[in-house]
Amino acid sequence: MDLKEFFIKYYLEPLGKYYTLPATITYALIFLLAIYCIFNLLKKLKIKITEKFVIYLIPFVILGGVVRALRDAEIIYTSWLFVSPPIYFYIFFITFLSILVSKYVFKKEEAIFVIGISILFMHLLFVKIIVIKALFYIILLWSAIVCVLFILGKIFNLGIFTGLNIIAIASQLLDAVSAVISIEFFGYGEQHVVSNFIMQNFGTWSFIPVKLFVSVLAIWLIDKYSETIEMKNYLKFIIIVLGLALGVRNTLRASMGV
Repeated sequence: MDLKEFFIKYYLEPLGKYYTLPATITYALIFLLAIYCIFNLLKKLKIKITEKFVIYLIPFVILGGVVRALRDAEIIYTSWLFVSPPIYFYIFFITFLSILVSKYVFKKEEAIFVIGISILFMHLLFVKIIVIKALFYIILLWSAIVCVLFILGKIFNLGIFTGLNIIAIASQLLDAVSAVISIEFFGYGEQHVVSNFIMQNFGTWSFIPVKLFVSVLAIWLIDKYSETIEMKNYLKFIIIVLGLALGVRNTLRASMGV
């Protein structure tokens, strides 16, 4: 197999359908590089990464999941550019442009949230929910787990289940719950290498506690070893991106029946 055949087999053919191990490793390395570069870019622009700033960006994360689901349904978006991972560049461009507009045109941080909500709302108008049961199952189980964790955080004063932490954990849990429900009840399959390995070896439902454990551990490590508050917030935002975008896509895909 020459280099061209290798690239076609492991990168081009699976694009938007499933992930191969070489592609997963490559995308992970590119993603890590992007995380480093974006953080430094924000610092150069003197943009403070506060908890409020992270929350203002959440509509753009949800937008990523919505755009991907619309691409699955071939509504508006039909090009391969709107599947993973190319879609990340598209959403980054929209998000970064909105940040610049809010900073240099409106000169108000809150403008980021308003812009994000506006763009998200326009996209949601094209979403057609057909399988109500899928949406109900996912939201019910996900909200029940998150509520239990939030209550435990309040009762036992567990900082890991409050504030930005619970948002990050809830985002990862939405990915897990939507994947499990979609596979177990609606005939979908898992596309990602690591997730598929866990489900195949430990059962589909094991993915939820595994996701919970890994996200809690990641946040604990971030809180313990991050040098600055801004770095903590930024890394937690990355956790939100990795969970919420996929969770929204899974939920809408199952609910739209595509």
